Amino acid sequence: MKALEKEKLIAHRSNYYQIIFNGNDLGLYYLEEIYSKQLVENNKRREGPIVGLNKDLWVKEANNLQNLSINALSDSFWRAKIEPIRFNENQIGTDQEIFLLEAINKLELFRNDPSKISEVFDTKQLATALAVKTIFGAYEFDWKDIKFYYNPITKLLEPIVRELHVGKQKNLVKKWWSGDVFENENPKDDQNTFLKLLFQDITFYEMYLEELNKFIKDDYIKKLVEENKKDFNRNFKILKVYYPTSDVFSFDYLNEVKKNIKNILNPIQSLNVYYLKYENNYLYFNVQNLQHLPIKINNLNLNDKLVLDVSPNLIVEGYKSKNSTNDHILKVYCEDINFCNKNSIDKANIYFNILGQKIEKKVKISRFYSLVDKSKKEYLLKTSQRNNFKNNPLLIVDDKKKYISFTSKDIYLDEEIIVPKNYNFEIKAGSKIILSNKGKLISYSAIKFNGTEKNPILVSSENFGEKNNNRNINQNISIIDSQEKSLINNTIFKNLYGPSLNSGHGITGVINIYNSNILIQNSIFDTNFQSDDFLNIINSKFEINDTIFRNSYSDAIDIDFSNGIIKNTNIYNSGNDAFDFSGSKVKLNNIFGENIGDKFISVGESSSVYIEDLYVKNVNIGIASKDSSKLDVKNLKMSNGKIAVAAYQKKTEYGPAQIKLKDAEIKNFKYTFLSEIESSISSDGIVIENSTYDYGKL
Repeated sequence: MKALEKEKLIAHRSNYYQIIFNGNDLGLYYLEEIYSKQLVENNKRREGPIVGLNKDLWVKEANNLQNLSINALSDSFWRAKIEPIRFNENQIGTDQEIFLLEAINKLELFRNDPSKISEVFDTKQLATALAVKTIFGAYEFDWKDIKFYYNPITKLLEPIVRELHVGKQKNLVKKWWSGDVFENENPKDDQNTFLKLLFQDITFYEMYLEELNKFIKDDYIKKLVEENKKDFNRNFKILKVYYPTSDVFSFDYLNEVKKNIKNILNPIQSLNVYYLKYENNYLYFNVQNLQHLPIKINNLNLNDKLVLDVSPNLIVEGYKSKNSTNDHILKVYCEDINFCNKNSIDKANIYFNILGQKIEKKVKISRFYSLVDKSKKEYLLKTSQRNNFKNNPLLIVDDKKKYISFTSKDIYLDEEIIVPKNYNFEIKAGSKIILSNKGKLISYSAIKFNGTEKNPILVSSENFGEKNNNRNINQNISIIDSQEKSLINNTIFKNLYGPSLNSGHGITGVINIYNSNILIQNSIFDTNFQSDDFLNIINSKFEINDTIFRNSYSDAIDIDFSNGIIKNTNIYNSGNDAFDFSGSKVKLNNIFGENIGDKFISVGESSSVYIEDLYVKNVNIGIASKDSSKLDVKNLKMSNGKIAVAAYQKKTEYGPAQIKLKDAEIKNFKYTFLSEIESSISSDGIVIENSTYDYGKL
C-alpha cells in the first residue's frame, strides 16, 4: 500500500491491530479500508464509481467441478458479471449513475475488443500497478482481485490493486508477468485470461516493461522501508510477537525476485538474423527471437559506414517454449550497391532493444540463411492511429516543430477538438473564439493564450441569453496531463456555458486544469452559466495573478488536490463560493471580494491555506476551515454578512479544523466566530471559545 501511495495509485489505508473484546485477546487482525467514496477522496480523486468482475459464479463452479460438463471453469472470466462496488442507491438519478453506466460499458468494451485498451484504462497507472505487484514477488495475477475506479474527468478506469499473493515456496522462474503468460495455462483456470488481453497490446506491454525496469534499477523496496521506517518497525514488531517462528519479511527473498526479473529483462539469448537476398533496392533478412519478451529492432549497421533505418516500431514477438522459433522477414531499403550486397554482410549488425529496455544490443548477421515459412507474417508492425486533428480546417499543424495554432484570429468552434500530447497550442493576441453548444477544446498538450493588454483574446458563447441548465450545452476548455506550463494571459472568458450538474460529463468547470501546470495572469472570467465552477484546477501546479472573476453561476475558483499561488485577484457576484479548496496547499495575497452567495474562502479535506491582505464585503460566510484543514489569515478586513469566521468538522473521516487570524477587522456580522468543539479559532494569539451551533447547516 505504501508503494501504491508513493506511485500516486489508489491505495487502501490499512494496519495491523491487536483486538481485545470484553477482556478476551482475539489475536492479531489486519484492518483494511473498504471500497468507498472515502477511499477515492483520500487518494485525491474526484468522486466516481468503482466496478469489478463478480467472482460468485467462479466460486460456485469451483465448488462443483464434477458437475460442469462442457461449461468449463476456464471460461469464467468471459461470463463474469461486471458490477458496481458499494454503489449507494441515493446516487441513482445523479451524474454518479451516468458515470457508473459508462464504467461498466467501458470494461465490457475492452472484454469484447482488447484493441480499445487506451480508451478504457489509464494505461500508465495500470502498467505501474502491475510492475509494483511484480517487484514484490506476487506469484499470480488474478482478475477476480482487481477493481477499477472510473475517473469522471479522464473517462478512464484506474486500477485498485489490493491483494498481492506472495509465497517463498513459489517458483520464481515461472512468472505471470513474463512471456509464460501466453503458454502453459492450466485448462481448469482462466486466471491469466485478462492479463493476456492486456499484453496483446504491444504499446501497453512496452509501457509495463519500462515501468518494471525503472523499479529494479535501484533498491526501491529498501528505500520505501526507510521512508516509512516508523510504520515498518511497528508492523514488524507486532508480527514477530504473534508469529515468533516465522520469517515475516525477507529482503533476501525480494532480492531473489529482483535478480530473477533482471535476468529475464536482460537475457543471455537475443536474435538469430540470417541474410536472405538483395532485390529491387531492398535487403531481406530472416529474424528469429530466441527469448520470451518481444524485441524492437532499431537499425541495420553496414561496416560502420552506412546505417539504415528499419520500419518504425518494428516488433518481433517473443519465443514460445517447446516450439520452433518463429521466422520474421525484415525488409530494409538500401540503394547503394557498393554496400548493399552479400559481401558486405559479414561485418553488419542489427541493433535492437528488449521491449521496454533502454539498453541497446547488437547481433551479427549470418550469411547462411534459414528457410522461411511463407505462410507466416512478415513482421509485427505497430503504427499509431492517424490523429484526426491534423486535417481540421480550423487548425495549422506543424509536426516538425510540434506547433498548433488556429488558421484565423476569428474562429467559430462548433465541434470538439482534441489535441494529443507533445504539441504546443498557441492562441494569438487579438483572437476571438466563439463556441457553439458543442464547441470545446480538450488538450493533452500545453496551451498558450498569448493575449496582450491592447489585443486581448476573447472566448465567448453563441448561446448568450439562453436559459440555464441546458444539458445539451457543454462549452469548456480543458488541459489534461500536460506538465509543460500552459499560459492564460490577457484573455477574457465571457458568457460561457459549462456542463450542467449531473450531466455525466466528468468535468465541472468552464475552464478545467487536470494534472497539469498553468500560469493565469491579467485575465477576466466574466459570467458563466449552469456549471459548478468557472475555473476548476485538479492535481495541478498553478499561479493566478492580477485576474478578475465576475458573475459566477456557482463557485468562481475550485482548487482540488493542487499547490499554487494566487495574487491580486478580485471576485464579484459569485453564486456559491468564491474560493473552494480541497486537499490543497495554497498561498494568497491581496485578495478582494464582494457579493458572495455562500463562502468567500472555503478550505477543506486537509488543506493548508495562507492568506495575506484579504478584503471581503457582502458575503453569507466569510472564511471557513473544515475537516483537518489549516487556514492562516494576516490583515483581514471583512464586513456585512451572516457568519464571519467558522471552523468545524463536516466529514467523519477527517478531524477538526483550525483558523489563525492576525490583524483582523470584522464588522456587521450576525455571528463573528463559530468554532466547533475540538476545532479552534485564534485571533492575535487569543483562542476563541468554542460555540454551540447547528454545524450541520454549514
